[in-house]
Amino acid sequence: MYRIHFESRNIVVCSSVSEAEEDAGALVLSIGEQECLAKIPLIFEKSPRIYSLYIPTSDEERVYNELCSEYHILEAAGGVVRDRSGRTLMIRRRGRWDLPKGKMETGESHQECALREVAEETGIRDLTIGNLICVTHHTFLREGKRLLKHTWWYDMEYKKTPAPTPVPQIEEEISVAEWVPNHEIATRLSGSYASIKEVFRQAGII
Repeated sequence: MYRIHFESRNIVVCSSVSEAEEDAGALVLSIGEQECLAKIPLIFEKSPRIYSLYIPTSDEERVYNELCSEYHILEAAGGVVRDRSGRTLMIRRRGRWDLPKGKMETGESHQECALREVAEETGIRDLTIGNLICVTHHTFLREGKRLLKHTWWYDMEYKKTPAPTPVPQIEEEISVAEWVPNHEIATRLSGSYASIKEVFRQAGII
C-alpha cells in the first residue's frame, strides 16, 4: 500500500477495494491498465470535498509511480527517538508538533541522514538506530513547484540516563524540542500533520 498525503487528505494505492471499507470518507476509483494516471493528483488537489481516494490495483508500484510523475521528488529521513523511560523526542516547527527529519545529502544513506537530522534539529546524539518504521509520502508547494517528499522513518533510542535536554534548531524554525511522555502525545498530535500521525501509528505509540 502507498498513502500519499495532501495535508489532512490522502490518495491510497492499495491491492483491494476492501481496504477502503473502514474509511467513511473514502471514494474508490477504478482504473484501466492503459489509463493515464499522472493528472489524478492534480484533480484531487482541486477536490477538497474528497477526503480519501482509494485506487485498487494489482500493480501498486506502477500506479504509484505514475501518480508521482508530475512531482519533483525529495528524499528525506527522520527518527522516532525514545529514551529509557519511554518518552518520545518531539519538535514544534511553524506552530505544529512534529518529529525531527530532513533532506538527504549527496552520498548519505537513509540511516545516516536520519541520525544527522535528529542531531542537528534537537542536539541529541549518541543514538542507537533500529529498524525502519515506515516511509511516508506527502505533497506540498514551494516557490511554485509541486513537491513530493519521501521520508524514511527509523526507530531510535537514547540508552544513557538521564537523557539530555534537547536544544531546538532555531534557524530551521523549530521553537521547541522536548521529550514527551506517552500520555501527552495524542494531545500534541491533534493539530499535527496526517503523515506524522501515521508514523506514530506505525511505531505502535498511538
